Amino acid sequence: MALDKIDIAILEVLQNDGRIPNAVLAERIGLSQSACSRRLDNLEKSGVIRGYHARLSNAALGHQMTAIVHISLSGQFEKTLSDFEAAIKRCPNVLSCHLMSGEYDYILRVAAKDLVDYERIHKEWLSAMPHVTKINSSFALREVVEEGGDVGGGRADRPGARRAQLVAGDVVTVGGGALGFGELAHRVGIREELEGVFERGQVVGADQHGGRPAVAGDDDPVVGVFDPVDHLGEL
Repeated sequence: MALDKIDIAILEVLQNDGRIPNAVLAERIGLSQSACSRRLDNLEKSGVIRGYHARLSNAALGHQMTAIVHISLSGQFEKTLSDFEAAIKRCPNVLSCHLMSGEYDYILRVAAKDLVDYERIHKEWLSAMPHVTKINSSFALREVVEEGGDVGGGRADRPGARRAQLVAGDVVTVGGGALGFGELAHRVGIREELEGVFERGQVVGADQHGGRPAVAGDDDPVVGVFDPVDHLGEL
């Protein structure tokens, strides 16, 4: 599924608050509730959104330590890998496990209460895993970026960031006269497939400072009038 700017915006909001009501999400993104709900359904059905989960605090649950563990196996035959992976899934302290290229075969993230607890995990679980020949453990001092980071490469709520929001009857001003919707879509970040849903717009005003025409893409809000033609499938 190809993602556009609106899909990315939805994902960014959901990563910060997976329980946000659809009405609030729609308002924040700049869509009607029905359009937002349709996009959300598409993201879920296509597998882009795999589920919604509670993000637990390991420290609050008594696991004050996170270990990053590098594992080497005796080989990378299919049975060797499948035996190890089946065994590691049974260890309750393993938060994540990745098959890697490079020097080590796997990297694990392991939660432990303290060093004594990690020693127990090391002896009872990690060292007992099939085909393991080498274990290298490091301990995280502080988590800097947690799971659920930014999807689009930039924070949606960073200072000065704005999203184009168009709904039926909205006014969009672009300095300089009538503007085709294809060009407007390109300037304000709306998908060009929506061209034809609206008639041409006409400049009607200046920015909130009153000193110059509002230009799409500036940090200033933009205004102008559009009339719906047939349907408002995305609005």
